Amino acid sequence: MKKWFISFSVLAVFMSCGDPSTDNPGEDQSTAGGQTKTEEVVMTDGVNNFTARDIDSLKYTYKKPIDAGFYFMPRVDRVSINLLPLESWEKLFPIHPVFVDPIHVQTTWGVAHRTDFCKISTGARPFEVTEVENGKMVFIPIDGNCSNCIMELMKKHDGGVFTLCAEEKFLSLLSEQNGEINSSGITLKVLTDEQLTFLETVFGK
Repeated sequence: MKKWFISFSVLAVFMSCGDPSTDNPGEDQSTAGGQTKTEEVVMTDGVNNFTARDIDSLKYTYKKPIDAGFYFMPRVDRVSINLLPLESWEKLFPIHPVFVDPIHVQTTWGVAHRTDFCKISTGARPFEVTEVENGKMVFIPIDGNCSNCIMELMKKHDGGVFTLCAEEKFLSLLSEQNGEINSSGITLKVLTDEQLTFLETVFGK
């Protein structure tokens, strides 16, 4: 009789425990049924959304030099202080000394978007150089992958301003409206020999 009572008590304890999979109200149920939890958006630049993990990553890599390439530029000004404060996805640059235009001082400083850019790839095609009044005009060809990247970037930031960045500086402000960018390449006007040499050194590989 005593053994029977003990066995009954043990069975009652097990039955009272219920289903252990539903016993923890603090357990994340978002993974049930094969679904994964979506990380919460904490910041936005108006087009891109950034999670806490994204922001931490951008803060960690902020001091890393950015790659030479074609960048979206949210803001430009003649004075750097007017462009502060910066967000984690932004980086402040001066214009490259070789490309300074004393007539257009509003291009002295600019903010490049660190995550919205395309590396330039010419597909081993040579630059096309044309003599124009007071200098030269150069056409930088781009390959198919680079073309797709640039077209998507301009669509994403429709009507925006873009730039070629190199050596932690921007070279020239570009826009689709001025006919300086298309699916075949990028055109820069009225260049000196020094500017052309710099562009070929950076992007003509």
